[in-house]
Amino acid sequence: MNKKLIIIISITIIILGFIIYKNFIEVPGHVAGQKAIEELMSQLYHEEADKYLEKVFVKTGLDNPLPEFENINEAPKDWIWRVLYNNLNSEENLYTYNQIQEKVMEMFSEKLTIKFPEEGIENLIEKDSNGNYIKLGINDTINYYNYSIKTSIQEDNTYRVDFVEYLIVNDLENKKYIFKDSKENTIKEYNYKEKELSLSEVDKLIKEEIITNKYDLTRKELKIEIKDINNIEIISVKITN
Repeated sequence: MNKKLIIIISITIIILGFIIYKNFIEVPGHVAGQKAIEELMSQLYHEEADKYLEKVFVKTGLDNPLPEFENINEAPKDWIWRVLYNNLNSEENLYTYNQIQEKVMEMFSEKLTIKFPEEGIENLIEKDSNGNYIKLGINDTINYYNYSIKTSIQEDNTYRVDFVEYLIVNDLENKKYIFKDSKENTIKEYNYKEKELSLSEVDKLIKEEIITNKYDLTRKELKIEIKDINNIEIISVKITN
């Protein structure tokens, strides 16, 4: 076999090896890696949808923790401002108007045309003599609302978060927590005369029971659009039962 033929065969083998590697080894690996990244991002976005529900679900201070609306500008203002209040940095207490308005846009996106009132919000955010805003301390007496979450994706970046609403009433006189639906019908009681129970422990017990029991709880759907991790737009909230 002459030298020229050996070189041609060697080059052919190298080229065939490269083709086999690209088509049967590297590409499938790349596809698998890409799929893993997509699955990771999908899981991350599902988690962000759940976290967003936590941010806009007002557990205390209102009769309706997440009201129904088809357009964010139709949502009750007391809920909008309570969501704003709850999501202001707890380590700070003094804000400029721009900082307040930036937080409003962060929570509700530019679709919200309602502006934060320059005079502040009574009993929540007060304007001082220097034109800055102070987050006031509040003492809510309304009972706690909590929820259970199921999240699904409808389109490319539109997420639906299905959840139920309920109350936990702390009856201090009789030392018991009362699990109620959002219409204040009693479902179950948890006595803590002999064994101390915290609100979080009772909430955990209730969530476990919701999984196994079909309680007549108010069911709602929160629909949001996630453009990226730092850009979430609320679309609507509706009752589904």
